[in-house]
Amino acid sequence: MTNSWRLQRHSPYLQHLVFATQQLNLAFYSALGPVTPRKHPQHPTWTAPALAAAAKADMILYFGGTDIGITGKDKDHEAIAWPATQLTLLEHLATLRKPVIIVQLGDQVDDTPLPQNKNISAIL
Repeated sequence: MTNSWRLQRHSPYLQHLVFATQQLNLAFYSALGPVTPRKHPQHPTWTAPALAAAAKADMILYFGGTDIGITGKDKDHEAIAWPATQLTLLEHLATLRKPVIIVQLGDQVDDTPLPQNKNISAIL
């Protein structure tokens, strides 16, 4: 039994955000972003697709935080900061001067730097 089968079998109404926007006939642009920390967050070549998608949009919904790739019972943390790569991407997205709404996923992380950015409109 695979996880996808279990998800479909037991959660038939669980849908992805893209599905919801399609059902509402809304225009949307999406791009994958970083989750796990990288060695060189100051060189964010991976931000180009996200910035291109965000540049076309009227508002930016950023879904980020942590996932089981960087948190879990076998992964100890010394800090609860957002992954540096995601903070870097959020800083770049905020420079587009559009409403940025952050939907925080995963375990608890320290949101302190986010409200300090005047271009971040909300954190959910």
